[in-house]
Amino acid sequence: EPFAGSGTTALNVDYDRYLISDINPDLINVMKWVVSSPKKVIESLRPFFRGDYNSKQAFHALRDRYNASTDPKERATLFIYLNRHCYNGLMRYNLSGGYNTSFGDYKSPSIPEEQIYSFSKHFKGRTKFVCKPFDKLKFVRKPGAHVYCDPPYLPASKTASFAAYSKEGFKREQHIQLDARAKFWAEQCASVWVSNHSVPVLAEC
Repeated sequence: EPFAGSGTTALNVDYDRYLISDINPDLINVMKWVVSSPKKVIESLRPFFRGDYNSKQAFHALRDRYNASTDPKERATLFIYLNRHCYNGLMRYNLSGGYNTSFGDYKSPSIPEEQIYSFSKHFKGRTKFVCKPFDKLKFVRKPGAHVYCDPPYLPASKTASFAAYSKEGFKREQHIQLDARAKFWAEQCASVWVSNHSVPVLAEC
């Protein structure tokens, strides 16, 4: 899966091996730690899921701390905190690579303990996590391999243009490149699936 996102698709299919990739290093960092040490992840989160951290002021302070941090474990912990406290669980970055989603103002966000353990159990021992652009991703292509691509969607209208899941964004040119790469993968794989909006530029692919 070249665009890991939340990992929902891979979580709902059962294969002997998985290759999960994403261009966002923070996302891959979180996934690796959750799979290898779910209990440590949960313990690291506990101090941040108290009432005094569920405020706009605390959220902004921890968002700034996350953007300034270079420690992988701290960034992973704050990544999950921000995801559970931000608006709609949205992962959004500015052009400088700074996380800039706004505060969600939820009544009582909780640690997703069950989901963390479930994620770890599903992927542990049979998954390789990598951080690469889709066009740099290499894997053994064979008849039993299936590829699912869920890239940032092309805007269905002029007012629906969000694709800031990483500082690089994902533009029309990348969608055309993905179409070519998907056709290349399909030459030796059992199936290749690509999700997107139905928009005119895709009719050219």
